[in-house]
Amino acid sequence: MAFVPPTKLFITLTLLAAVWVWAAAAAGGSVTPCSAQGQPYTACAASWKHKGPGTYVGFPGTDQANAGAIQVVAKGPGSDVMVGSVNGGIWKTTDIYAKRPAWEPVLDGQPISCGSISALAYAPANNSIVYGGCGGSTSSEMGTDWNVLNNGDWGGVMISTDAGKSWSMTKFPTNFYVTGIVPVGQSTVIVSARSNFFSANDGGIWVTKDKGNSWVRTFQRPVFFLERDSQTGTVYAAVPFSRDDSVWQSKDDGGSWENYSTGLDWSGGRQPFYPCLAISTANKPAVLFVGALTVNPNNPTDTLSDIFWRKLGSDKWTRLSGGPHKLDGDGMPKDRMALLADPAETDTLYVAGNGGNFVYRVNWKENKWTDMWKSDTTNGVAPHADCRNYAWESERDSLLLVTDGGIWMRKKPRGPGGVWIGVNGDIAEMEFYTAAWDGRLNRWIGGAQDNCVQIAASNVGPRSVSHCRVFGDGTLTAADNRHNPSRMYGCTQFLGGLSFFEGDYPGWKKVVLPIDTEWFKDPRNLPFFAHPFALNSQDPNRLVFWANGTEASRPSGFYEAYIPDNATSSKDIQGPKLLLKTPPPTSIYTLVAGGYTNGLSDPNVLVGMNGTHLLHKSSTLNGKLFVHKLPQRFAEPIILNQYKGGQAVLGPLSHWKTVSLAVSPADSQTVAVTGWPETLLVNADGSEGVWLSSNGGKNWIQITGNLIEASGTVARARPAGILFVPIPGVSTAILIGTVTGVFVSWTDVAHRGLWSRLGLCSDFPLVVVPTISYEHYSDTIVVGSLGRGVYTLHAATQELLKSREQQDKSTCVVPPYIPRENNTLAAAYFPPQEE
Repeated sequence: MAFVPPTKLFITLTLLAAVWVWAAAAAGGSVTPCSAQGQPYTACAASWKHKGPGTYVGFPGTDQANAGAIQVVAKGPGSDVMVGSVNGGIWKTTDIYAKRPAWEPVLDGQPISCGSISALAYAPANNSIVYGGCGGSTSSEMGTDWNVLNNGDWGGVMISTDAGKSWSMTKFPTNFYVTGIVPVGQSTVIVSARSNFFSANDGGIWVTKDKGNSWVRTFQRPVFFLERDSQTGTVYAAVPFSRDDSVWQSKDDGGSWENYSTGLDWSGGRQPFYPCLAISTANKPAVLFVGALTVNPNNPTDTLSDIFWRKLGSDKWTRLSGGPHKLDGDGMPKDRMALLADPAETDTLYVAGNGGNFVYRVNWKENKWTDMWKSDTTNGVAPHADCRNYAWESERDSLLLVTDGGIWMRKKPRGPGGVWIGVNGDIAEMEFYTAAWDGRLNRWIGGAQDNCVQIAASNVGPRSVSHCRVFGDGTLTAADNRHNPSRMYGCTQFLGGLSFFEGDYPGWKKVVLPIDTEWFKDPRNLPFFAHPFALNSQDPNRLVFWANGTEASRPSGFYEAYIPDNATSSKDIQGPKLLLKTPPPTSIYTLVAGGYTNGLSDPNVLVGMNGTHLLHKSSTLNGKLFVHKLPQRFAEPIILNQYKGGQAVLGPLSHWKTVSLAVSPADSQTVAVTGWPETLLVNADGSEGVWLSSNGGKNWIQITGNLIEASGTVARARPAGILFVPIPGVSTAILIGTVTGVFVSWTDVAHRGLWSRLGLCSDFPLVVVPTISYEHYSDTIVVGSLGRGVYTLHAATQELLKSREQQDKSTCVVPPYIPRENNTLAAAYFPPQEE
């Protein structure tokens, strides 16, 4: 591929460094990050390898394989099915009934601008035409409302005219959270949106009559769901957070709308959070259903649920009774309800909730509810408990359900005796926050949203099955490759179940650290969903974490757990040892332990970061702690600060970090930071940036350069996962994750602020990257992507130097790099591996 030449050279205000601005691909300067005709950044090929997983096993309550979260399922002709994953693009199988369905990611390498799919639909008049829309459908929330923001760009609506083989973006406006797509005939499409990235209440409905070449906005209210009555052509829209007018109808294909809510009474003064619709066309006239998890507008943790039905043409809504007190089993209204009317049976409605109240067959005429697992099945298997949407598989009259654990099928759903089976096959769209690499056994450990801490067996393929080893929402992971065998660490939310693993499948050994069960039992001690811990780089037997003190004997500060080489149980782990107090109200969002200072190994390096300050301690000046202001204020993670009986109440919180910190392994004084601007969680406002310090945070220079433009984002690049990779005799590479992949720059003055994407979109997909890590002994960069699993870049030093030369020479065609002696980190900055 030819290198895209710069069209302009400009000087950054603080760096006086050259920064490239790349030619736009399309007319009028519009671009898409994976455009085949040119990109807003220079991307050259890189040897990324997808390491999986396809799916994973070990989720409690089922022997079926789970996958990552899927928001929507669309049934095509024959056995064709497409699904829209929340952060991993659109996937298609041509045989949903295969023993292990084969799924393909149909958006890879296509000129599309987003992969966080929130809506998907075949055109009924022509099944070769498929539409997909992007938005915030992940469960990985960061704020307090429906604009969860921990996802890729909301790039608009895309179209395929060849059943998913190729895709392009329509001219639908960007930055809207698309929630519904209703194709009508060959060319007309009605699209709804819940919100705008920059305005949480700016939703609406748009109509195109030319397959997306032009759009007209016909409704100005937020809309979460669209449904069309095939008998009359009437389209219905569900409006969230509205008691008096939550259902609207259009009798002219979305051209105009009228309130259809008269008599609808949501119980207890609550409002529908994510209302959904279903239509029973087996009835004549059809019957319309509306349901929602409902929330007290004065207390977001006070939730219930309601479902109503209405015969179309009548003027009466009737409440569906007889079911669970609430379908929101875990008190999180951001979770979804799903409704589907049986296409043939006039009295059957399928209902799904979450958190234990999740799959039901309802005789709505008699208000009779049947739990569709346990005794209703022959195998006792249940799908993942966080449900999203249903679809009907008409070839064999089966029910499809998409959840936070992928896609599931209920065979014989109309009565007892059927079975639930996972049909995730080899789909590979797991949402990982972190991943770490075991260079001895060639395997990874990863922390997955809603889907455990997972570990792969050694030397397995990219679509293989991994294993749930710590149940919950996987968060932070780490690898101690000095130890033999390597130790793989992982925890779930709030540092829960932090454990290390030795050995390979199936004989691996697990040792649990008693941090949250014995040392810090009060939930307020470990307040962050992604609570920080780190292995000391110079002595990885020392695990460092931060705790919020609630009593004099355990003040707020950095603590250390010591794990001896021969540890076989939690009783062998020593701690907690207080390393350093942090004065209230100081919190620590992320930290680094161990490093090199003045050319010498320094296990006493300790660097922590919150939204306003950097805390830095090393052997310099006898280990004095320095506290420096950050170059800008970053957002504070939202924590669970409401308690009932001493326990945290599930509700709004930040599922990931709002800041990112890197300390150079070669020099503890070299620090880089980035993060979410202070106001980003509130109104998507604030300037993004990346900063570098060469004196432990005393002074900062901005090295953002062309990163925002290079990312190709339509909204915010959301830089994260910053990483240093020093290369002796050359420079230090800086890698950073964004909503569109991994980018690289360098610390030397001539290269600072010049960012290039590390790999084409065919090498590394369009996906959010929250963290990047480097395994120095095997010279491997590893990425846990939030939607496409784990990727590795082996021979990383060579790949990075090749990228540097490509930048210098403005071409992707450069001579092969010849490795020099001692140009990787293992010999220079880390202790030797145990034999």
